[in-house]
Amino acid sequence: FLAAFPLYEMARARYNAAVHPLNSQPLPPNGPPINRRSLIDHTARDVTTPNNDTLYSAGWLDLHRSPVRVQVPKVDGGRYYSVALIDMFTNNFAVLGRQRDGDGPIDVTVVGPDWTGPVPQGQVLRSPTNDVQLVGRFLVNGPADAPAVHRLQDGLTIRPVIAGGLPVPQWVAVTSSTDPVNFLAVVNEFLWRNPVPAAEAAAFKGWA
Repeated sequence: FLAAFPLYEMARARYNAAVHPLNSQPLPPNGPPINRRSLIDHTARDVTTPNNDTLYSAGWLDLHRSPVRVQVPKVDGGRYYSVALIDMFTNNFAVLGRQRDGDGPIDVTVVGPDWTGPVPQGQVLRSPTNDVQLVGRFLVNGPADAPAVHRLQDGLTIRPVIAGGLPVPQWVAVTSSTDPVNFLAVVNEFLWRNPVPAAEAAAFKGWA
């Protein structure tokens, strides 16, 4: 349970964002990110420790059938920004942003762990898993600065490289981690979808 729980939680987050039938604004993998336009306050419960000086953008990548191109516009003026790429075991395998890329702009192609097909020229990042969460963060210097950040968010794009390289559907409904049958079904699906990264291999050694 301890080894597989991060995988289950990422599967749950992906299901709620992209698949859940009660979600009126689903977030399809490899599609445009969803952008939070207003600063959050003390009532926010979306994440454990939210920032109230940061606007968030979020998306999902599905690398099973196509690499995915991620582009971030130029961010000048010394503004903090970061775009984290997170594998399905909750590991940040890359963080695009000021520390790594300066002002940008950034243009990278993310490929799956077993991808052997063609990729565009330029920066290529290999993900440890086929399913990836993208979380963008942009510093906001007060309410009057929000429109400038909205333009940056709008410039963050996610696009599959191969036309017709559709995401692999997520089949198992995620209901409750306290239901052992559902927990195992979800984890088994995502172990089929995603190889275990080398850093996690010891925890899964000997599993049938």
